[in-house]
Amino acid sequence: MIRESLIGYIEQSIRQNWEIEALSNYREQGLTYRQIGEKILMFHTFFKNIGIKEGDKIALVGRNSANWCTVYLTTVTFSAVIVPILPDFKPEDLINLINHSDATLLFIDDKIYETIDLGKIPQVKAIISLDNFNMICATDAGIKEKYLSIEQKYLEIYPDLKPEEVKFPGITNDKLAV
Repeated sequence: MIRESLIGYIEQSIRQNWEIEALSNYREQGLTYRQIGEKILMFHTFFKNIGIKEGDKIALVGRNSANWCTVYLTTVTFSAVIVPILPDFKPEDLINLINHSDATLLFIDDKIYETIDLGKIPQVKAIISLDNFNMICATDAGIKEKYLSIEQKYLEIYPDLKPEEVKFPGITNDKLAV
């Protein structure tokens, strides 16, 4: 058996393709592997700062996009559980799915967010826009402050990020893949 993992493949791809465009939306400027790696590490910093741990659930509601994929990769490489939810459901059904998922963090498309009654998803600590990664709301001011300071914290940890410094904490790094 070969000792490989999805997280290892993602790390390797980012390192080896540092300046190559990786993801893009139709008719928009794409993101390079470097930019994706930086976003992943920034979100990992935020996740740690608000107490998200391996196995915690993060819901993702929106249409496929470069940001959707970035959130997916961020969550998987953190060893949290990604809960992708189709954006086509009615608002009441979305609320039920989000609640049933036990997600503590929600990334959501702005248009879909406008239809959601926040009072009905009390377990979600924070909601982040999938369109522009702005924080829409948080259960307490401390979470919002931590989110607003992630870029500064990231720059303290990685002042001049190089490809070889891209390492994700995922628990599956040293496990056998099937």
